[in-house]
Amino acid sequence: MALKEEFHSGKHEVFSYNMRRVAPMRYIVFGNPFLREAALLSQNEEKWAFWLESVKNNVTGEDYSYVRERVPDYDTFYTAVNYMQSSVVELSTNKRWSSRFLLPKGGDCLYADLEGRGRDLGSNDRRFFGR
Repeated sequence: MALKEEFHSGKHEVFSYNMRRVAPMRYIVFGNPFLREAALLSQNEEKWAFWLESVKNNVTGEDYSYVRERVPDYDTFYTAVNYMQSSVVELSTNKRWSSRFLLPKGGDCLYADLEGRGRDLGSNDRRFFGR
């Protein structure tokens, strides 16, 4: 459970919570302008080589080479990411990519708006809140 409330502590409405940042996934789904460009290439090898080279120095510092091992066909990967992009909350918004969220699934879905800088996307911005 994400919320860590202290029950019967004598404190009124004081609680803390941990929010998942999921920076690598957020980058792939929302902050990655190279997906479509790679998909337009003709060969699977070409697509993966282009995409992996393009995301090599991304803001999260993540090495995404493991994605290719898990999804060998680039078109399958591209289709899956497009599906996730279509599940975004507030699809027509122009919020920065680190402030966007997928449609919540499950009880532990509490998302922080993040600055979008650094390996873990920086500190909580607190301008937007998703749940």
